[in-house]
Amino acid sequence: MDREVSDVVIAVMGATGAGKSSYIKRVTGRRNILIGHSLACATEEVQSYRFHYRGINFVLVDTPGFDDNRDSDEIILSKILTWLGASFRKGTRLSGILYLHRIIDPRMQGSALSNMRMFRRLCGPAFYENVVLATTFWGSIDPALGAEREKELRYNNEFWGQLVERGSQLVRLDEDEESSRKLLLSLARKNRSVLEAQKQMQAGKSVGDIAAFHRVVAEYDTKFDQEIERECNRRSAEILRRENEIREKLRQQSREAEQKRSEAARKVQDEEERRDMCRQARIEQQRREVERQERELEELRWARRPEKSYPLHEDPGCREPAQGNVDNHRCKLRNVEKRRCDRCGCRLHSLYTNYRLLPLLPLQERPVRFV
Repeated sequence: MDREVSDVVIAVMGATGAGKSSYIKRVTGRRNILIGHSLACATEEVQSYRFHYRGINFVLVDTPGFDDNRDSDEIILSKILTWLGASFRKGTRLSGILYLHRIIDPRMQGSALSNMRMFRRLCGPAFYENVVLATTFWGSIDPALGAEREKELRYNNEFWGQLVERGSQLVRLDEDEESSRKLLLSLARKNRSVLEAQKQMQAGKSVGDIAAFHRVVAEYDTKFDQEIERECNRRSAEILRRENEIREKLRQQSREAEQKRSEAARKVQDEEERRDMCRQARIEQQRREVERQERELEELRWARRPEKSYPLHEDPGCREPAQGNVDNHRCKLRNVEKRRCDRCGCRLHSLYTNYRLLPLLPLQERPVRFV
């Protein structure tokens, strides 16, 4: 296809199944563009499609996708480099590259990560500001999960971080025809530039040499990534082992501390019990001492009171033995408030309601003292 100098040439790149052909078909309105629905790439060769939009002649270049089941990434890169070399010799300069990525992919790793590195080397840092990084298939993913993956793509230097820092634009590509076309206008305003691969061709390197260089670098990157992964796994295992040792040590220290706390609590409890027993013993000793002093005081009061004898009954006609009456009288006063003798029924003297007998004298004459 012959191109005019005023043509805005935009290359559409990305992995197989990212939606490159679907996007070109949507913005150009052409129905003869094949769209792949499997892991096999529908675009086997580099193809150009011209269309006119808002007074600008656009030429969209559909490139074979990486990670194709039929061709290796090296063959696909050779096809893209061949087209870039031919267009460069004809004086064609790219206005930009639209790189598509499926947001539904869990993460960029393995061959996808290797292809991203190859894409950065293909463009070169000077061309980064002419690159638009577009994520597709937003209708097939939860918005929150998609936003999280988009954030990882944007800020991780292994993914798109380096490109965004140097001027690449990050957009979400939906299936709206008008918004898809407006995206091209932002690339049309960019200054046309030369890719790093085209500069190498201009310096005399062949497509095979450049492709071989990228293949060797990709293999080195793969080995480096594997070595890094092994080292990370080894360090992770070592860190996990140390963490387990530290946790076990902490658990042991916790058990020892708990044992010490239990022993200390037991000692405190034993000490409290000992003190309580001592306190109870002192209280009991003081109580006995108080009782002893009370007895001594009571005996002293009895010793200082005058002695006087009273008959046991108000009725002198009672002939019951005095000893029996007194014993019965004392017994009853301890339990009931009776004022009469249980044997004779006579009323007891009122002074006997509160008394204490001294050691008994002969039965007929026995003194009684007040308390």
